[in-house]
Parts: sequence; structure tokens; C-alpha cells
Amino acid sequence: MLAIVVALIVSDGIARRLTNFDSASAASERALFLSHLPGHARNLTDDDDPAEPVHRAYGAGYELHPFFGYTFRHDTSGANNRGFFASGRTYPYVKAPDEFVIGIFGGSVAMQVASAPGPLVERLRPALLEKGYDRIVVLPFSVGGWREPQTFAALVAYLPTIDMAVNLDGFNEVVQLTDDVLMAYPASYPWSEVYGTLADEASSPDEVIRRAKLVLANRIAASLTTAADAPVLRSSALAHLAWRSAASAHSRITARLRRDRHHTLDKTYRGLDPLPAGGVGAKRDAYLAELGQTWRLSDVVCRSSGRPFFQFLQPNQYVRGAKPLSEEEQTAFTAKEGWFDVVTPAYERLEITTSRLRAAGIESHSLARVFADVPDTLYADACCHLNERGVALLAAAMGDRIAASRSFAAIPRRPSQAASFANAAR
Repeated sequence: MLAIVVALIVSDGIARRLTNFDSASAASERALFLSHLPGHARNLTDDDDPAEPVHRAYGAGYELHPFFGYTFRHDTSGANNRGFFASGRTYPYVKAPDEFVIGIFGGSVAMQVASAPGPLVERLRPALLEKGYDRIVVLPFSVGGWREPQTFAALVAYLPTIDMAVNLDGFNEVVQLTDDVLMAYPASYPWSEVYGTLADEASSPDEVIRRAKLVLANRIAASLTTAADAPVLRSSALAHLAWRSAASAHSRITARLRRDRHHTLDKTYRGLDPLPAGGVGAKRDAYLAELGQTWRLSDVVCRSSGRPFFQFLQPNQYVRGAKPLSEEEQTAFTAKEGWFDVVTPAYERLEITTSRLRAAGIESHSLARVFADVPDTLYADACCHLNERGVALLAAAMGDRIAASRSFAAIPRRPSQAASFANAAR
């Protein structure tokens, strides 16, 4: 027994030296992994890291929605009664007379901006104060993975409850236009990994077994992660390496189960939107053209109700030449190299679309190259999400363009209380 204890102590010391082990960093790594498991999302506030809405997206889970495809599970892990992370506010939101309400529509990057809107709000506050609005409220109508026309459906539904609509999207739209996705699904289909799984019933014993294996794998991973945080193991480099091995195995197992699931779903939806004569390329082109029309229609809907609309094409690290990538971004945050060939050409088309829309009088702006002069690390993962500084720079750029626009300048002044009483008396 003594020999075993000595061997463990020596092994832990070696592991600590080889890995430069830091117990605080290890605990954060395990907490992040745990938050991605269904049922283990953390309840977070607006004061947390702007990347936290992304973590919630994994942990809160999704549910079907009759109009939007899916949302987060309502009243779960911080999501409100309609499935949005709105800092405790319920929907439909009823604003106070002195409030100006901004709706942020889009996917998880839009969630990040809505969770840390300070730079955007500060650029709009002076003009809105002059117009009689004492408070600015930013509401998220954004869900991880959302893509048009999901966002358009939410805009139409919630437009009566806001004063201004801000749409931030682009990446989710184009990354779902790969050949394999378009071969199986309609181009405008919601994120297949979420919606397809939610919409399809457990129609066979094999599917029931697959789902049971996935649930079991998640539960085992959660138990092992919790055990690694026990006081006796929390400071052990050897225990953390063992946990990493288990976490890696969990990722491989769940990836295989989901891959098998998607193969089944691919067959289910393959005939719903057959390829046109031009093949996958023509299907992709048609969706990108429809995307421009969706942005145009969003502006029409907002104008008809007297509310300004702003559309922004979000930045993304897979747009070649859009940003001088830091060493960290090159090595860790652009790992999905195949996405460059998908995202870059699609973004080039969408940048042309935004220019044409703006020339037609629509507040459509490309922020694809907003980080062109910033060599520092601004991204936070290998997908699309931003770190704290990246979110702040993006929100500031959005605020600058809104504040400089004619649409924003045309917002009417709020009637004074005296005028309101006079009108009521009449």
C-alpha cells in the first residue's frame, strides 16, 4: 500500500511538471466541460464573461418552437418563459414610458452582444436622452445556432414590443451551406443538429438505444467531472490528466452516436427539397439570394411599423484576410480549416449584398472586416465566438453605425408628460 501511495505521489509530481499544472485553470476547464452537458448549464448574470451565453447554449438544451423552429428550454437554467436568456425579463416585454427598447436578433454571437451591450448603448445614449428616453433596454431575441429565416420570424413576432430592431447574423447562415448539408436538407432548414433531432420521433428500437447510450454517456461524464472536483483530487495533476482522458473518450463516443443519428436524419429529409438542375451550387446560390431578400423584407416590415431596422454581417475568423490572426487564433481558433473554403466565398457575396442594400436606403452594414487592424486575439473558440474585447469592439462598431445613420436620427422625440396629459384630456 505504501509503495502504491509513493508511486501515485511521484507520478503526480511528474505530471505536474510535464503539464505545468495549475489547479485553478484545471477547475475552470472542468467547469466549462460540465456546463456543456445537458442539464448542467450555469445560471449566469450579465456581469459574467461575454462567452458565457455560448456555454449556456450547450447546457440549457433546446425545445421545439411552432414558429421559430426551436428555442432554449423555457424556464430552464436561466432561460425565460419564451426560451431566451433575457436577464430575468419575461416576454412579451412591457416597456415603461421612458424606455427605449432595442431588440437584438440572431444567433449566439448576437447573444454575446445582447449580454454585454455597454459599448453599443453608450454610443446611442446621448441622442436618446435628448429625445426624452431616460433608459435604454436591450432585449435578446437570439438563440445559439439560429439562422434566417428563423430570425425573421422572431422579428415579425416581437416587433410590437420593441422600438428598434438590430439583426446580427451571417456565419450560421453560410456554415450550413456545405455540400453534405445541402445534399440532405433544405438550404433554409434550421440547424440540422438541433432541429432535426428534436423534430424526429424515436421511430425504431435502434434509435431508442442510441438515445439511451447518449444519455448514459453524458451522465457518466458529469459524474466523473464532479468527482474530479472533490477536495482530495482537485489539486492533483494526475487526476486531471485522467479526467481529460475520460472527457476525450466521451467526446468520441457522443460524436459517433450523433453521427449515426444524423445519417438516419439525412435519409429522412433528403427528398424534402431536391437538388435543382444546377446541383448543390445552384441550391447554395438560391439561398444566398433569398438571404438578401429576407434582410430587405425585414426592413420593409420594420418601416411599416415606424421602427428602424439595422442589419449587420458579423465578423468571423474563417473569412480569409479579414483580420491579422494572432498566434493563438491561428493554432487554436481556426482548427476547422475546411470552413475557410465555405465561409470566405459566401461572405464575399454577402458583402456585395449589404452594399447593394445600403445603396437602396436600407441600413445594411458588413462588419466582416471590422477587426482588420487588430492583431490581438479577439476570438474565443474555433467556431465564431468572441472574447470580452472582441464583443466590446463589435458592439461599439454597431453602435457607431447606428448613431451615424439617418434612421436613428429620425426617431421621434418622446412626448413629454405635459403633452401626454393634454392629449389624454382631449
